This record gives sequence, C-alpha cells and structure tokens, in this order.
Amino acid sequence: MSTLTTVAETGREARVEKIRKAIKRVNGLVAKEDDRGVASLAAKVDGQINALSGKGVRALQTELREEWAAAKKAAEEKAKEPGKAVALVGKVSLATARYQDVPGMVERVEETAQAIADGVTLELQAHELALRIARQDFRARIQITNKEGDPDWVGRMKPNKERSAEILRKAGERFHASGEVSADEAADLKEKAAAVQRLALAIKNQRQNALVIEMAEIDANPTDEDRQIFAKAIAAFPELPVGQAAQRYYGMPTEMRKGALSASGKDELEGGSDGGEGNDGDGDGEGEKRTAMEFIELNFTKVKAQLAAAEKRSAKLNDDERSALKAMIADLVEMSEGFASQL
Repeated sequence: MSTLTTVAETGREARVEKIRKAIKRVNGLVAKEDDRGVASLAAKVDGQINALSGKGVRALQTELREEWAAAKKAAEEKAKEPGKAVALVGKVSLATARYQDVPGMVERVEETAQAIADGVTLELQAHELALRIARQDFRARIQITNKEGDPDWVGRMKPNKERSAEILRKAGERFHASGEVSADEAADLKEKAAAVQRLALAIKNQRQNALVIEMAEIDANPTDEDRQIFAKAIAAFPELPVGQAAQRYYGMPTEMRKGALSASGKDELEGGSDGGEGNDGDGDGEGEKRTAMEFIELNFTKVKAQLAAAEKRSAKLNDDERSALKAMIADLVEMSEGFASQL
C-alpha cells in the first residue's frame, strides 16, 4: 500500500468519525422537539455521507445512513415514553401563555364578573335599606325627650336604647330555629341572624345622613308635631326654617357623612345630652368640621338661648332657689371675666 493510499484512508476515517458524532446529536434535538434542528442535522449528515469516496464507499455510505435512521428512530421512541410525556405536559401547564387557552376559563371569567356585579347591586340595596330604616329610627328617637323636654336625637336615653334593643330582638326572632331542623337549615338561620346584626351596624352608620335628610324635609314641609318637638330651637332662631333652627340650636350635623357603609363602630353618630358632642367635643356632630370661631359663635348662641329660657322659668322659683340661681350666675360671670382676661 502506497503512502498516498494510507493518507486517503486515514482522512476518510476522520470524516466518518465526524459523521457519527453528528448523528449522536439527534437525541438532544428530538428531546427538545426541535424539528428544524433535526431537519438541518439530517441534511448536514446526508451531505457529509455523500462526500465520502474511495474503495468500498457505497457500503460505507449505506451503513452510515442506517445508523442515522436508527438513531433518529430511537430518539423519537424515547421521547414518547409515558414518563417523558407527563413531564412535558406538566411543563406546558406551568407556562400557560393565555388564560383563554385553559378549558372553561372564559366562562369562569364571565361568571365571576357577573357575581361581582350582582354583589355591587346587593350592596347598594343594603345601603338604601339601611338609610331608610335609619330615617325611620330618627323620627322615633326625637319623640322621646329628656328631663328638659328636649328631643333625644342622639338616642342615648334609656327608653331609646330599650326601643332599639327590642327592634333587634324581634328581628332576630324571625331567624330562630323552632323545633327540629337540619344542620344546613340551622346554619342558614344562624347566618341570617348574624346578618341582622350587620344591618344594625349599617343603620348606625347611616344615622348622620338620615338626620340631615330628615331635617331638610322638615325645612321644606314642617308639621305641627315638628314645631312642637323643636319649639325651643324655633324660639331661639325664629328667623330660620324649623330644621335649620334645630340643627343650630342642638349642634346637629348639617352635612352628609362620607363612607356611611363603614363597619367601624367609631363612626357612629354620637352626641351629649341636649346637643351632643361630635368630633373633638365641638358640638358639631359626627363628620362635620367647623372653624374655631364658628364653633365659639355656635356655643355662645346656644348659651344665650338657654339663659333666655332659664330667665323665663325663674319666675316660678322660691326664695331659696332664687339664691341658688344668683350664685350660679355669679359663677358664670366670674368664668366669663376670666375667659375675657385671657383674650
């Protein structure tokens, strides 16, 4: 064998080894489902096989093509194994690109959106119901008076508290189980009884809005009963409509309250006897803010109106009571002079 022949055969062996290394790459391409890569590799391997030459080349080319076909088939069969298939499915599900591609998901989106819309409607209905009941409750509260004959508009007197408690008790009784009921029925009744309490809180949180609305209606069309209930306010501010006179005399709120669906008990409208305390004890009522001067003017007006009412009643006092009254007036004068000296 000549040196030339030996070199040629050695070169062909190197090319054959390179082809066989390329054939092995098909496993990774098939596993990654890289069809384009497999096709490109097939063309490259076929081209390299066709480029072979020398003695016995046809048999060698056939052998290499069979090796390629066998390797490709083995790789494809391995990719179809059950364990591999499960892994691929899991990988796809974790990489969902569009929610619309998930079966039934579009329908679920529509159902959930409708549920939210229905919930908003129910919440608004509950808001309206709470406000309507709060208005009825305000009308009932002002018919109960304190020892001075003033309406208990804040609902702090015992008769008003007992009235409110009785309403809740009677409402809750509608949902008490009578006799034997199933577990599901008992759970439903329990939830409805809890809903009564939630509605009661919503009603409390609507009290200021109910008051403002009712006083506006009294302004527009006062009844004889309204005039009787707020007689002191009318006497103190005869130039004002009945509702506004009452709001000013008793320090009632005059503006609607924001966030009336709040579940916080701190948001309840409160007041002291005969006028009440609002935010910071300024007599404004819950939710209304006044300037310092507006607050002072309001309270001085109330004091003057109350002194005028006391003066009218002083004619009925006996001598001892007159002496006590003079002492109280002296204390008031002293307080006033001390107040003025600080200005």
